[in-house]
Amino acid sequence: MITKSILVTGCNRGLGLELIKQLASHQNTPWCIFAACRNPNEAQDLHHIADMHSNVHLLEIDATNHETIVQAEEEIAEYVQDDGLNVLFNNAGQIQGNEMRIKNVDVDNLRRLIEVNTITPLVMAQTFLPLVRKASLLRKPSKEMNVSRAAILNMCGIAASFGENIYGGKYSYRMSKVGMNIMGQNLGMELKRDRILSVNIHPGWVKTDLGGKTAPLDKEDSIKQLIETLPQLNEAHTGTHWDTFHNKQLPW
Repeated sequence: MITKSILVTGCNRGLGLELIKQLASHQNTPWCIFAACRNPNEAQDLHHIADMHSNVHLLEIDATNHETIVQAEEEIAEYVQDDGLNVLFNNAGQIQGNEMRIKNVDVDNLRRLIEVNTITPLVMAQTFLPLVRKASLLRKPSKEMNVSRAAILNMCGIAASFGENIYGGKYSYRMSKVGMNIMGQNLGMELKRDRILSVNIHPGWVKTDLGGKTAPLDKEDSIKQLIETLPQLNEAHTGTHWDTFHNKQLPW
């Protein structure tokens, strides 16, 4: 299997929904897929996938309500027991407004995006690290690092890259994703001793609510390549900003 257990946030639409769909139908599907979103009772497409695949479990995680993160951790801990959680995938994200000029920046919008795109992934990593560490410890004394063992992945996007920023704009979104990017790099340094991968993922420029209609990639192709890349991630990738569609590292 790709990995034994995985938690993905932001699964009610877009890349998150497509990731759950393809993981569930994959020939090497994980033993347990935890699909989280803000309102799981209203996520009809996600419910359909769960009805078709017994290894898909729906959870509520609201980026603006950290109590739901604690509750989700308790549910997952009870389910996985001593196996721990192999992969935490911080996929949930938000963008509001293009803010192409500094005069257009809405400070309230900036605060909201930093809460959703930076602070919440940090709280997720804090909360679920004990379960991820538990999964990693089961593989001792092996020194290997991969998603089969333990990993924290962040859907970061190219907007967080300084080197690839050639158009500017999107002030609040870029600033919030840069925060996520540095968090993932820090985790890569800190968690290497625990043999836990930390990789910031760019899945390519995809036609989604975030990527826009002019993006060159369909979400199906993007996620297919992402899933193919996941088992290839190793110690050399930890702490990097990785383009899974083109299989290359992005400049900071």
